[in-house]
Amino acid sequence: MLHSALKEAEGYAALGMWEEAWQALEGLPDSLRVHPKVLGHSVAVLANMDWAKAMQLSESLTYVLPERADTWFRMACMCAEFGDTASATVALQRCVELNTEWQSRSKNTSEDESSA
Repeated sequence: MLHSALKEAEGYAALGMWEEAWQALEGLPDSLRVHPKVLGHSVAVLANMDWAKAMQLSESLTYVLPERADTWFRMACMCAEFGDTASATVALQRCVELNTEWQSRSKNTSEDESSA
């Protein structure tokens, strides 16, 4: 059920049918609507429908799922889109702290830039 609802929402979103994408996510049982993937999709869909609600949900997720790098990345993107570069930078730094793969990429990029 979760997989099919996410695919349905993704399909509608790809077509720019944001209300239908939202309905696909909202049609899930409460126990599945709090799944991290559903919440991530919800932010993306809301960002195309109601920017303020998307920002609120994204910020809330940093408290509910603070250990997930994707939560902080999404928050960084929302802040950057909103023009809040200071908050975007803080959120992106937290994202990198949580994602060791990104840490090594960031370190390698910094080393490459300093040797150039």
